Amino acid sequence: MKIWAGMTCMGVGVTINKGPAGISREPGELLLLFGVYSRLKRFVNYLAPWYQVPWRKTFNKILDHTYISGQKFMKKELEGKTVSLTLDLATVLNSTRHFIVCSVHYLADRSSNIMKCCTLYVSQMTQRSTSADICRSLNTALVEFGVDVDQVISTCTDRGANVLKACKDLFGENKVTSCVCHLADNVVQDSLYSLPIVNALLKDVKQIAGFIKRSPTAANLLRTFQMQIGKTAHEDIFIVNMYA
Repeated sequence: MKIWAGMTCMGVGVTINKGPAGISREPGELLLLFGVYSRLKRFVNYLAPWYQVPWRKTFNKILDHTYISGQKFMKKELEGKTVSLTLDLATVLNSTRHFIVCSVHYLADRSSNIMKCCTLYVSQMTQRSTSADICRSLNTALVEFGVDVDQVISTCTDRGANVLKACKDLFGENKVTSCVCHLADNVVQDSLYSLPIVNALLKDVKQIAGFIKRSPTAANLLRTFQMQIGKTAHEDIFIVNMYA
């Protein structure tokens, strides 16, 4: 089980019943897609060559049981505690798929100031992501982990109108807090775009990045040039993609 925990921490992506990383669950059945399974085998073979990865059916069964035991643990952990929630809508890069992500923050016990947090719920939004849809997803998460609405003392999210309305409808007006990081990011972006010189530079960078992404020949030339000057191609390509 330590291997499963290690793989989860290193980003293999275990999310049952929600499935952003190629793992999905239909009623009564958990399916691990072949592409994810083959990459998982290569990863484990590199990490521990002597370890035999279970077959997909066995892995699915273990994963299912792990989720159920984790759900029971979190139910007991959150029972009777006041909690704060962090909410956001995440979009998969180069994809139209988007998910609602809910993290819970709480004190370990009343006698200590030790704060704990956990990603409680990840669910793919298949509808229009209206406030009503988000509200239903949040309520499902709370019921699934035995958290009463009255236990939630605050929610933190970005300034998205749909998420804000969902939080206000479900938890009340006085339990919604805007995320300081999102606010600071908006201030910086608005300030930069208000400067003509910076705005023109950003547009040029976006056009260059877009051209390189569309042209395999240009991308290969860029990687060759980066290697010639001693740069790491992967890192620099990633930096360019941030502006695309």
